[in-house]
Amino acid sequence: MHHTTLKRLIITASLCATAAAISACALPALIGGMAESHRRTSTKTVHAEYTGLAGHNIALLIDVDRQIQANFSDLQTLVCSQIIARLINPQNATAITGYVPSGATLEYQFANPGWPAKTYEELAEYFSTEDTPVTRLIIIEITEFRLSEPGNAYLWEGAAATRIAVVELDSYAPNEFAFVKDIHVSFPDSEGIGPQDMSARTVYTNLLGRTIDRTSWLLYDHQEPYYPDY
Repeated sequence: MHHTTLKRLIITASLCATAAAISACALPALIGGMAESHRRTSTKTVHAEYTGLAGHNIALLIDVDRQIQANFSDLQTLVCSQIIARLINPQNATAITGYVPSGATLEYQFANPGWPAKTYEELAEYFSTEDTPVTRLIIIEITEFRLSEPGNAYLWEGAAATRIAVVELDSYAPNEFAFVKDIHVSFPDSEGIGPQDMSARTVYTNLLGRTIDRTSWLLYDHQEPYYPDY
């Protein structure tokens, strides 16, 4: 074989080998990049942290700080009705067998402002019937809910703090929490946003939605973004 031709073949083979090596190194990075891109636009299944509602009758009570209630008069009603709606939604598969309608619990709370002083057994008994005794009592306490820092109406810095607790009335400790979790959410996600950029209603709606999501999601399997904003 001619020396020049042989040299060209060797160079060509070397270049092909180099290209193949580069491709082999780049392939995992390419696959990783595609997977990352997929994660950023898709969701994942997150399992419930408390799974003890299945097969039980439930009642939900919302305890709101009086000052918060004065500033957001519909907060208690919205949290109670929307969370109950999620828990009884067949798609969320909580497998509860019965529930006290939100209207009934809200009516009781409004008519009996001293209800937090009662034992959980007393509360459950009030909402129970002979056919459907309440065996799971869910208490959601809202201790903070604000759209901005006190004294600063020029910037939105919404924040909410919630505690959710579940009482198992058929357990050996019917007046103690079987499950408890503190939740904190905020909105907006960026700093320096004020009333000229976003309405108070928008801040309120998003903060409420995040509160309901993070609180109710603890009780059933659900989908969340791989990289959630809250």
